[in-house]
Amino acid sequence: MRLLSPQRIRPAWALLVTLCSITSRANADPPTSVAVDYNQPSETHSFEQYWRAGTNVVFTNWIIWQVAWLRNRDWAPVTRSSLDDNLKAGFVFDEDVLQTNFFGHPYHGGLMYSGARATGLGFWASSAYTAAGSLTWELFAEREKPSFNDLAVTVLGGIMLGEITYRLSSEILDESAGEGRLWRELGAAAVSPLRGFDRVTTGAAWRRGPRGKRTPLRIELELGVDRVSVQHEHDAAPPTRPALLFAADVEYGNLLPRGDSSMLAPFEFFELYAAANLFNSLLSGAHVYSSGLLFGLSMPLSPREMPKALSDNDVLGFGMSYEYVGTNVATYSGVGLGPQNHLMLRLGSRRSLRLSVGADFVPMLGATSTEAGSTERDYNFATGFSPWSGVELRMGRYGELGLQMRHYVATVIDGEQGRELIGSTRLWYEVDLLHGFGLGFAPTLVYRRGQYAQRDSYSAQQLSAQFYLKSKL
Repeated sequence: MRLLSPQRIRPAWALLVTLCSITSRANADPPTSVAVDYNQPSETHSFEQYWRAGTNVVFTNWIIWQVAWLRNRDWAPVTRSSLDDNLKAGFVFDEDVLQTNFFGHPYHGGLMYSGARATGLGFWASSAYTAAGSLTWELFAEREKPSFNDLAVTVLGGIMLGEITYRLSSEILDESAGEGRLWRELGAAAVSPLRGFDRVTTGAAWRRGPRGKRTPLRIELELGVDRVSVQHEHDAAPPTRPALLFAADVEYGNLLPRGDSSMLAPFEFFELYAAANLFNSLLSGAHVYSSGLLFGLSMPLSPREMPKALSDNDVLGFGMSYEYVGTNVATYSGVGLGPQNHLMLRLGSRRSLRLSVGADFVPMLGATSTEAGSTERDYNFATGFSPWSGVELRMGRYGELGLQMRHYVATVIDGEQGRELIGSTRLWYEVDLLHGFGLGFAPTLVYRRGQYAQRDSYSAQQLSAQFYLKSKL
């Protein structure tokens, strides 16, 4: 058999020519001087945009379903009988593992969201497409009965992840770039795949355009070790051997006074922290935390004549949150919505104090159980609320000191009947040694207390201490 037949070479050659043409076409025209915000939706919307957004959502679902079918997933072969059963049975709570429900489904929703957002639609219209795509998936793309938890987490988590990745990809794109245009397009597509797909299919990936406005953005990569001690209610375990820590810390936008408007648009400000422990199967240490403003009212606290960079400010708004925590004593994840308040006090050109508080309604929380409940899952579904607070003190050359606390008070709605009290407190101190490089130390306490109707209460806590090198991108 000829592995390199002309029929096989031509598609690969055409793809290579197309990718290379991105750079050559980008160099064809002189650069433009006007900067635009790539995150802004189109001023006018056409039927073609709405149709293309729907096509991208359907394409996303089809690709994911096709991959599942090729991998022989038992839920993928949909029949007329299964569709009829799903429509008659209604929504239930499914039995999938926690990682699938609270990791996989938000990513799926984020792809659908960015597929709609890439066509020029705004935040709310793209959110509606995400909800419609998730609903049709639950009803028509699986043999399993549609589930409440999948719908809630896919929509809420997907909207949040989709907008975050869309905005981060905008920071990479530059339609006025000459050399390097290809790598910018590939980098943006890696961050927001459906946006990259839409840009290729419409030709925007090589069409000459204005340069993009840049948003204040801080990205830090962390590499170090994580050492953990686990303590239960009645016994104590020896410290776990250290594991390799890899983390990323992102802050997008700022909370300074705004000269042109007092309102913050959806996700003009958000935070994202993601960490994982590697090469130690006995230690579970994944932590993903994100919080962003859906809208915010900026209220300057300093005189108007004071420079914006040195002014105090207060931002009152409503936001979204997502968290996934994987530890030896408790693995849990939740999505929430609620009011937020951020007080920004400037102490100098490089010194500031930020105080943040909020309280989220959590429609869906998943938390590990120590024993099997009334279902086949090893965790409960719960609903409740989540108070949280944060302090961040930036001291210039003396480093940064921060504290983040989030707690969940929830009632089990499917699983072992009872109540869950889960939370974490993370303290960190970081200091720069050389330009862009520094050291950090971060102890983190995770605890869980459960009171159940059918068995004794459960209590456990875990303390970890992270030591890491950090680098600013």
